[in-house]
Amino acid sequence: MKVLGFHIRVSSFYSPGVPWSRSSAYPIPPPSAICGMLANALWLSSHILKTDEHPAVACLRRIIDKAKGIWAGMADGIAVSTTGTVKDVFGGSTVYKDDSVTKGGKKVKGIRGKLLPIQAFIQDNPEARSGEIIQTDILPRQFLFAPDGFRVFVASEDGEFLEKVKYALQHAPVYLGDSEGLANVMNVEVVDATEEKPNGMCDVSVYFRDDLASGIDGDGGTLYWVNERAILPGEKKEPMVSYLFPVIQRGKTFRPSKLLVRFNGKAKLLKAFGEILPM
Repeated sequence: MKVLGFHIRVSSFYSPGVPWSRSSAYPIPPPSAICGMLANALWLSSHILKTDEHPAVACLRRIIDKAKGIWAGMADGIAVSTTGTVKDVFGGSTVYKDDSVTKGGKKVKGIRGKLLPIQAFIQDNPEARSGEIIQTDILPRQFLFAPDGFRVFVASEDGEFLEKVKYALQHAPVYLGDSEGLANVMNVEVVDATEEKPNGMCDVSVYFRDDLASGIDGDGGTLYWVNERAILPGEKKEPMVSYLFPVIQRGKTFRPSKLLVRFNGKAKLLKAFGEILPM
């Protein structure tokens, strides 16, 4: 088994959103965020497969098929969680149709007090394009600042594939969380991993599925529910998977932690870059 390791430093604030939440963000990029980032880098670096699928989807499917494990851990330092605001301009935006609006010199019947999806409303009411009756929501959203960034590891049995991902990370712009979260990728390297026997307690500083552990000790950790694999068109929705993130939350700040974990028979432990990587 080979492991690709690299360090991400985020240029400014970033916001890896929690699924089905408009405001919450993960303290560390979950596997689904890393998966999407790698697929995007492959696409932008011209590693496009010969397929009828959209190249971005083809790259995402390739990451899902080839990557046997994805992990991330917070580097030294803290991530500060702040609450910003964002205009909900697209799908969730709402409009208010005022009784005073007229069309062709005649008053248009209002729907006072009723909020409607913006696309449907504009489609049915071209006069709304004037902007006079559209109001967008201002929603809270968490943004994180991690000055020292994150360490990321990707395991695969295909060393050639990891070399292509390595090249892509070194030559393509990488974003984390959203299109404004430009990130720097450093210290990209592929190494051979060794397999460890899950005997006794192990120090772990990257997140892992909680069903792999039979006992936990250490400074602390936070449990999150994560989509383990990205959902591709035509596929059934996958269940949420519980992950333990080795971080401690203190108010609106997170600091890196290390868990002392006893793994059960389900776990396969890899060791690379001095880290225990449970899969």
